[in-house]
Amino acid sequence: MKSLKSQVWKCLIALTILVSWGCLESMATVTTSEVQSLRRKKGKEVVDVGKSLVEIAECASRDSVNQAVDLVFVIDGSFTMKDLGKKVEERIADMARVFEESAIDYQFALIWYQNFSGRPQITVKPLQRGLLPIQENFRRPSMAKFMGPVAGYGLDAIMKGLTELSFRWDAEKHFVVVTNSALKTAGETGRKKNEVVNKILDWCELDEIRINVIGISERIQIQLADQTGGKWYGINKKLRVSTKDS
Repeated sequence: MKSLKSQVWKCLIALTILVSWGCLESMATVTTSEVQSLRRKKGKEVVDVGKSLVEIAECASRDSVNQAVDLVFVIDGSFTMKDLGKKVEERIADMARVFEESAIDYQFALIWYQNFSGRPQITVKPLQRGLLPIQENFRRPSMAKFMGPVAGYGLDAIMKGLTELSFRWDAEKHFVVVTNSALKTAGETGRKKNEVVNKILDWCELDEIRINVIGISERIQIQLADQTGGKWYGINKKLRVSTKDS
């Protein structure tokens, strides 16, 4: 009898070990699958750029009291923005279609900022009616497209657009900032940066301008969108570039 009980216990122990191994193997399989899934997603946007642009156009159309929209693109022209910038260029026609279907009188402007060979550059193309002018501005900007490993001064580019562009008083006004880097300003200090951000926010409040951002999860980008009534769309951090001059 004692021998029989001993054999039963041995069988139970063996069965327990086998079940445990099976569970561990199953857990290992799930973990491997998750890792492979993450690797497949590496480098891709968290958001669909095209859908984000269409959503911005739909919001602007819906909020436009006088059937007029002035929309300004602020594009980071650094080298690693090439693919993202191309997607924006390809989907502008979808935004125009949204405006036209809602009988919106729309204008587009383009601000291009870069830091090429240590020389920060900002180009402002004026607000113009229709689709063709903005498409031409994207195809042939004043400076070389997507050059330089370092991001330019995005905050200064926004400020330049606010001060130089001629917005219609009765239009719904939106900025669309597209970058895979932190927004910065010349004379990069915490105090200086905060001053520029506050100026942008004050200007937007005065002229009722909304800032939408397709960018990274940087505090300033989220703040600009949130406090101006715009939208923030996050892209994968793998698409970030250095913000330090080299």
